[in-house]
Amino acid sequence: MAILSSLLMLCTSPALAGVVTLSGSGGLDYATANPWAGIEVAVHPTHSQSLAWTGRFAPTWGIKDNTPIFFGEVGPSWVIPEDEALVRIGVLARVAAFSAAYPLAIHPGGAPQVGGRNKFGLVPGAMATLEFEWGKEAPYTIGFKGGIGSAGIDESCTEGVDPTYCVEWVPAFIGGFYGRARLRNGLAFEIIAGPTASISIGYAFKVGSQ
Repeated sequence: MAILSSLLMLCTSPALAGVVTLSGSGGLDYATANPWAGIEVAVHPTHSQSLAWTGRFAPTWGIKDNTPIFFGEVGPSWVIPEDEALVRIGVLARVAAFSAAYPLAIHPGGAPQVGGRNKFGLVPGAMATLEFEWGKEAPYTIGFKGGIGSAGIDESCTEGVDPTYCVEWVPAFIGGFYGRARLRNGLAFEIIAGPTASISIGYAFKVGSQ
Protein backbone atom coordinates (compact mmCIF):
# COMPACT_ATOMS: atom_id res chain seq x y z
CA MET A 1 0.00 0.00 0.00
CA ALA A 2 2.91 2.34 0.66
CA ILE A 3 4.06 2.01 -2.96
CA LEU A 4 0.55 2.74 -4.26
CA SER A 5 0.19 5.77 -1.98
CA SER A 6 3.55 7.17 -3.09
CA LEU A 7 2.64 6.62 -6.73
CA LEU A 8 -0.67 8.46 -6.41
CA MET A 9 1.00 11.35 -4.55
CA LEU A 10 3.51 11.77 -7.36
CA CYS A 11 0.77 11.80 -9.95
CA THR A 12 -1.07 14.67 -8.27
CA SER A 13 1.78 17.13 -8.86
CA PRO A 14 1.54 19.24 -12.05
CA ALA A 15 4.81 17.90 -13.46
CA LEU A 16 3.85 14.27 -12.91
CA ALA A 17 0.16 14.25 -13.77
CA GLY A 18 -1.08 11.53 -16.07
CA VAL A 19 -3.39 8.58 -16.46
CA VAL A 20 -3.45 5.87 -13.78
CA THR A 21 -4.63 2.40 -14.77
CA LEU A 22 -5.66 -0.26 -12.24
CA SER A 23 -5.65 -3.66 -13.91
CA GLY A 24 -5.74 -7.38 -13.54
CA SER A 25 -2.82 -8.80 -15.48
CA GLY A 26 -1.02 -11.99 -16.39
CA GLY A 27 2.00 -12.99 -18.40
CA LEU A 28 5.21 -14.95 -18.73
CA ASP A 29 8.39 -13.78 -16.99
CA TYR A 30 11.46 -13.82 -19.23
CA ALA A 31 13.92 -14.48 -16.41
CA THR A 32 12.64 -17.84 -15.20
CA ALA A 33 10.02 -18.76 -17.83
CA ASN A 34 7.54 -18.52 -14.97
CA PRO A 35 3.89 -17.70 -15.81
CA TRP A 36 2.34 -15.23 -13.40
CA ALA A 37 -0.92 -13.47 -12.56
CA GLY A 38 -1.71 -10.52 -10.32
CA ILE A 39 -2.68 -6.86 -10.15
CA GLU A 40 -1.00 -3.88 -11.77
CA VAL A 41 -0.86 -0.12 -11.19
CA ALA A 42 0.44 1.80 -14.22
CA VAL A 43 0.97 5.51 -14.88
CA HIS A 44 1.18 6.89 -18.42
CA PRO A 45 1.44 10.50 -19.66
CA THR A 46 -1.55 12.33 -21.08
CA HIS A 47 -1.56 13.20 -24.76
CA SER A 48 -0.54 16.83 -24.19
CA GLN A 49 2.40 16.34 -21.82
CA SER A 50 5.89 16.97 -23.20
CA LEU A 51 8.15 15.71 -20.39
CA ALA A 52 6.48 13.12 -18.17
CA TRP A 53 7.02 10.01 -16.10
CA THR A 54 5.92 6.47 -16.85
CA GLY A 55 5.62 3.79 -14.18
CA ARG A 56 4.38 0.25 -13.74
CA PHE A 57 4.13 -1.63 -10.42
CA ALA A 58 2.81 -5.19 -10.34
CA PRO A 59 2.68 -7.48 -7.30
CA THR A 60 1.97 -10.92 -8.78
CA TRP A 61 2.13 -14.64 -8.05
CA GLY A 62 4.47 -17.01 -9.91
CA ILE A 63 2.41 -20.01 -10.96
CA LYS A 64 5.24 -22.47 -11.69
CA ASP A 65 7.23 -21.84 -8.51
CA ASN A 66 4.18 -20.95 -6.38
CA THR A 67 5.98 -17.88 -5.00
CA PRO A 68 5.43 -14.09 -5.15
CA ILE A 69 7.01 -11.98 -7.91
CA PHE A 70 7.11 -8.18 -8.01
CA PHE A 71 7.71 -6.19 -11.20
CA GLY A 72 8.53 -2.50 -11.26
CA GLU A 73 9.32 -0.08 -14.11
CA VAL A 74 9.83 3.69 -13.94
CA GLY A 75 11.41 6.37 -16.12
CA PRO A 76 11.00 9.69 -17.97
CA SER A 77 9.75 10.21 -21.51
CA TRP A 78 9.80 13.09 -23.99
CA VAL A 79 7.35 13.88 -26.76
CA ILE A 80 7.69 15.04 -30.37
CA PRO A 81 4.24 16.58 -31.05
CA GLU A 82 2.32 16.56 -34.32
CA ASP A 83 -1.13 17.91 -35.19
CA GLU A 84 -3.14 14.81 -34.28
CA ALA A 85 -0.50 12.30 -33.18
CA LEU A 86 2.79 12.28 -31.34
CA VAL A 87 5.98 10.30 -31.00
CA ARG A 88 7.23 9.65 -27.47
CA ILE A 89 10.73 8.44 -26.56
CA GLY A 90 11.93 7.46 -23.12
CA VAL A 91 14.00 5.25 -20.85
CA LEU A 92 12.91 2.80 -18.16
CA ALA A 93 14.62 1.19 -15.20
CA ARG A 94 13.18 -2.26 -14.47
CA VAL A 95 13.44 -4.64 -11.54
CA ALA A 96 11.91 -8.03 -10.87
CA ALA A 97 11.94 -9.35 -7.29
CA PHE A 98 11.56 -13.06 -6.63
CA SER A 99 11.46 -15.46 -3.74
CA ALA A 100 12.34 -18.99 -4.82
CA ALA A 101 14.24 -22.12 -3.90
CA TYR A 102 17.21 -21.47 -6.19
CA PRO A 103 19.89 -18.74 -6.22
CA LEU A 104 18.26 -16.38 -8.73
CA ALA A 105 20.43 -13.26 -9.09
CA ILE A 106 22.20 -13.71 -5.76
CA HIS A 107 25.93 -14.32 -6.34
CA PRO A 108 28.25 -15.72 -5.15
CA GLY A 109 26.90 -18.70 -3.27
CA GLY A 110 26.19 -22.36 -3.78
CA ALA A 111 22.83 -23.90 -4.49
CA PRO A 112 20.62 -24.36 -1.44
CA GLN A 113 19.90 -27.81 -0.13
CA VAL A 114 16.79 -29.60 -1.36
CA GLY A 115 13.93 -28.60 0.92
CA GLY A 116 15.83 -25.59 2.25
CA ARG A 117 14.48 -22.09 2.70
CA ASN A 118 13.67 -19.88 -0.25
CA LYS A 119 16.10 -17.16 -1.27
CA PHE A 120 15.21 -13.62 -2.29
CA GLY A 121 16.70 -12.11 -5.44
CA LEU A 122 16.51 -8.95 -7.54
CA VAL A 123 16.85 -9.01 -11.33
CA PRO A 124 17.57 -5.46 -12.62
CA GLY A 125 17.25 -4.23 -16.19
CA ALA A 126 17.11 -1.09 -18.33
CA MET A 127 15.13 -0.32 -21.49
CA ALA A 128 14.61 2.40 -24.09
CA THR A 129 11.10 3.08 -25.40
CA LEU A 130 9.63 4.42 -28.64
CA GLU A 131 5.88 4.83 -29.01
CA PHE A 132 3.26 6.47 -31.22
CA GLU A 133 0.03 7.86 -29.78
CA TRP A 134 -3.05 9.35 -31.38
CA GLY A 135 -6.58 10.37 -30.39
CA LYS A 136 -7.08 13.13 -27.81
CA GLU A 137 -10.22 11.87 -26.08
CA ALA A 138 -9.46 8.14 -26.24
CA PRO A 139 -5.73 7.76 -26.78
CA TYR A 140 -4.35 4.72 -28.53
CA THR A 141 -0.68 3.79 -28.34
CA ILE A 142 1.59 1.34 -30.11
CA GLY A 143 5.26 1.07 -29.30
CA PHE A 144 8.41 -0.91 -28.68
CA LYS A 145 10.62 -1.15 -25.62
CA GLY A 146 13.86 -3.05 -25.43
CA GLY A 147 17.01 -3.33 -23.38
CA ILE A 148 19.22 -5.54 -21.25
CA GLY A 149 18.34 -7.63 -18.22
CA SER A 150 19.25 -11.10 -16.94
CA ALA A 151 17.84 -14.56 -17.55
CA GLY A 152 18.36 -17.80 -15.67
CA ILE A 153 19.57 -20.76 -17.72
CA ASP A 154 20.35 -24.32 -16.69
CA GLU A 155 24.03 -25.10 -16.16
CA SER A 156 25.90 -28.32 -15.49
CA CYS A 157 25.08 -29.82 -12.11
CA THR A 158 27.26 -31.90 -9.86
CA GLU A 159 26.11 -35.43 -9.22
CA GLY A 160 23.34 -35.71 -6.69
CA VAL A 161 22.18 -32.06 -6.96
CA ASP A 162 18.58 -31.40 -7.95
CA PRO A 163 18.64 -29.80 -11.46
CA THR A 164 16.06 -27.28 -10.25
CA TYR A 165 18.83 -25.51 -8.34
CA CYS A 166 21.38 -25.41 -11.17
CA VAL A 167 20.81 -21.92 -12.57
CA GLU A 168 23.31 -19.57 -14.19
CA TRP A 169 22.40 -15.92 -14.77
CA VAL A 170 23.39 -14.39 -18.11
CA PRO A 171 22.64 -11.07 -19.90
CA ALA A 172 19.43 -11.23 -21.92
CA PHE A 173 17.17 -9.03 -24.06
CA ILE A 174 14.04 -7.74 -22.34
CA GLY A 175 11.04 -5.87 -23.70
CA GLY A 176 8.83 -6.29 -26.75
CA PHE A 177 6.18 -4.68 -28.92
CA TYR A 178 3.06 -3.38 -27.19
CA GLY A 179 -0.32 -1.82 -27.82
CA ARG A 180 -2.39 0.19 -25.35
CA ALA A 181 -5.90 1.64 -25.55
CA ARG A 182 -8.06 3.72 -23.20
CA LEU A 183 -11.73 4.04 -24.11
CA ARG A 184 -13.99 6.97 -23.23
CA ASN A 185 -15.72 4.96 -20.51
CA GLY A 186 -12.36 4.36 -18.81
CA LEU A 187 -11.89 0.74 -19.86
CA ALA A 188 -8.21 0.14 -20.65
CA PHE A 189 -6.28 -2.65 -22.36
CA GLU A 190 -2.59 -3.37 -22.89
CA ILE A 191 -0.83 -6.25 -24.63
CA ILE A 192 2.96 -6.76 -24.65
CA ALA A 193 4.45 -9.35 -27.02
CA GLY A 194 8.07 -10.32 -26.41
CA PRO A 195 10.31 -11.77 -23.69
CA THR A 196 8.28 -9.81 -21.12
CA ALA A 197 4.90 -10.87 -22.50
CA SER A 198 1.73 -9.84 -20.67
CA ILE A 199 -1.89 -8.77 -21.04
CA SER A 200 -3.72 -6.30 -18.79
CA ILE A 201 -7.37 -5.27 -18.57
CA GLY A 202 -8.57 -2.59 -16.17
CA TYR A 203 -9.90 0.90 -15.54
CA ALA A 204 -8.04 4.15 -16.30
CA PHE A 205 -8.57 7.65 -14.88
CA LYS A 206 -6.75 10.98 -15.02
CA VAL A 207 -5.00 12.41 -11.97
CA GLY A 208 -3.12 15.62 -11.21
CA SER A 209 -3.13 18.85 -13.19
CA GLN A 210 -3.71 18.16 -16.87
